[in-house]
Amino acid sequence: MKIIEWDSDEPCLYSKSFSPKKFNFIGAALTPGEWFIAQSRKKIRYLAFGNLIANDGKGAIWVLEKNDLNKSPIEYLKEKIAEAIDFRKRLGIAKNSRLIYGASDNLPGLIVDCYANCTLVQINTAGLDIYRSDILRFIEESTGDAQVIILDEESQRKFESLPSHVLDQIDFSIKVEENDFKYEIHRSRIQKSGYYYDHRINREKFFNLLSKFDIDKTNMLDLFSYLGAWGLHGLKAGVQSVDLVDQGNLESDILNTMVLNNYEKRFSFYRMDVFKYLSNCKKEYSILVADPPAFSKRSENKNAALLGYKKLVSGCLKVMRRNSIFCLASCTHGVSIQDLEKIVHSQTQKIDRKCRLLEIGINPPDHPIFMLDSEQSYLKMLIYYIM
Repeated sequence: MKIIEWDSDEPCLYSKSFSPKKFNFIGAALTPGEWFIAQSRKKIRYLAFGNLIANDGKGAIWVLEKNDLNKSPIEYLKEKIAEAIDFRKRLGIAKNSRLIYGASDNLPGLIVDCYANCTLVQINTAGLDIYRSDILRFIEESTGDAQVIILDEESQRKFESLPSHVLDQIDFSIKVEENDFKYEIHRSRIQKSGYYYDHRINREKFFNLLSKFDIDKTNMLDLFSYLGAWGLHGLKAGVQSVDLVDQGNLESDILNTMVLNNYEKRFSFYRMDVFKYLSNCKKEYSILVADPPAFSKRSENKNAALLGYKKLVSGCLKVMRRNSIFCLASCTHGVSIQDLEKIVHSQTQKIDRKCRLLEIGINPPDHPIFMLDSEQSYLKMLIYYIM
């Protein structure tokens, strides 16, 4: 591997992305995904890879860890994949969880989710993409899962100008088990990595709070519902009926989910835009959950994302009764819990309401973070009592 001088003394405690401007290149430019040794001013060597055509030509360099033992990329990948999966086994969540969470597991661009019947793999960086077959083999060896499938997400791979490999020829459904519920969805209708495991502990918190709370449980609204996971937790907590709203083609999958869990007579599904539903809604709800997809993928678009949350919270409050439960969830990078808190308070004051914060939630342990103020710390949940 070539050596590239790194114009920095910054310690590399975990995988981190840097702009190529921080490097003084020696010799030929990097090919997309090429691995190399980044040598700091103090002659400390780190394993790294880069892609100079990523991010619309601005480039990206991933500095991984000290490379005192001269590890090869293959050795590094095998070791880190085994470490990540072993960590989940120690947590007792090697099934129905995220097995590998990108840079948090020192494997930037690699996302692996393990379901009841298969394991889905996403590879979103060029440095890992050139080792696709090796990564697949290492995961199969570490999990013992015979059905490990690479699922390319075009929107993520686009950042590094990577092609997407079509899966039309592969016919499969993912089966999920979470908090005693069962879900199943066909690959043609799955979103992102297949299922949103990241909020499963927050959904459990929601259930625990709601099941004990003396509140009107006549009806509940689950916005951006996908398969209806939040709604199911509400039904189990005693809600009589739940309305699910999502613009995805999910009618058959949601019905199947409700049948699997014996709640088929206690829900309604509305396939439409959430904001349109809120603006036309004539009902009032005593419990409402809003768990939208990310309003922005980049922290520099934070202001636009905040406007989206303001619009959403305002619309939610208008269809909620007094003395109700409001759960707001977010997966938008760059938007903090404090940002969401300010929005909820400002919007409740506009309509002469008060709110009390009852519960908060962040990343679960299979989506590890190093600091709350880091790129990996993206998940937020706030539960309020609206008076």
